[in-house]
Amino acid sequence: MKKLLFLLLLFITVSILLIKRPFSHEQKETIKKNDEVKNAETENKDQQIINTSSENTNENANQETAVLTVYPDDVYNILDFDRRNILSIGEQDEWGHCSIYCLAYAQAIFYNRNNIDPYSYYDGEGAVWRWADYKDIALDNPLPVVLQSAYDEISKGIPVLFYVGDSYAKTAGHEEIIREASEHYVLLIGYRLNADYNNLKASDFYAADPASGYKINQDAYTPWVILTDSAPKTINGEYALFTSDDPDLHVPVVKAYIDTSRWDDSVSDPIPALYYQSNPS
Repeated sequence: MKKLLFLLLLFITVSILLIKRPFSHEQKETIKKNDEVKNAETENKDQQIINTSSENTNENANQETAVLTVYPDDVYNILDFDRRNILSIGEQDEWGHCSIYCLAYAQAIFYNRNNIDPYSYYDGEGAVWRWADYKDIALDNPLPVVLQSAYDEISKGIPVLFYVGDSYAKTAGHEEIIREASEHYVLLIGYRLNADYNNLKASDFYAADPASGYKINQDAYTPWVILTDSAPKTINGEYALFTSDDPDLHVPVVKAYIDTSRWDDSVSDPIPALYYQSNPS
């Protein structure tokens, strides 16, 4: 028994001595090199993380810059509505009838409805304005006053029909595409945010145009236009501007900008995405 205890104590003592034995020079060098390699790998990973973070920060900064780079002339106060409702009504037919299409557009905006029949406002000879609760407010006024009236109505959330002609509009987002007509109606739905109320121009206004003008593919067209300064025309010497006769009809007005980067030629989703995004930064 004593011999077993002696052997056990001897084993424990030797084990302790081995554990506490200092490392040899070669062992120390090996450990040092291993530590240096681990430190280098750690530093490299940290640097990669920093670089990635920096790249993400720069990318985000670039994205923010892109969002914030909005030209003042491209920012509008525009009626807030579902543009698909107007697109569901489509463009005017081969016989023209632009006025009844504009009236249908207006009803789509007010009631948030799609596929409204423009011929609901046609009596076989022309548009019947009162059937859509619309009335003329130009009242033999000069053009500056008429444009101010259009501005005021849109500010109240009301789309207005305006009589135009000649080279009357540019396709929004594709301004090289000019639209022309001898006589025509468009629906004004917005105005340039930086427009001078006391010196308004026709080109300050954004409109929905029932004439096709420019098809983005076989199944879709863009009705969104910006008027030219030469657009306003008169009928028997008077300008024509029609607004809703129902004081309860109006929609919200939002600050928005034309976003040409979202133009969509997709047949499956034929919504011209050149129109606006709400509330730009």
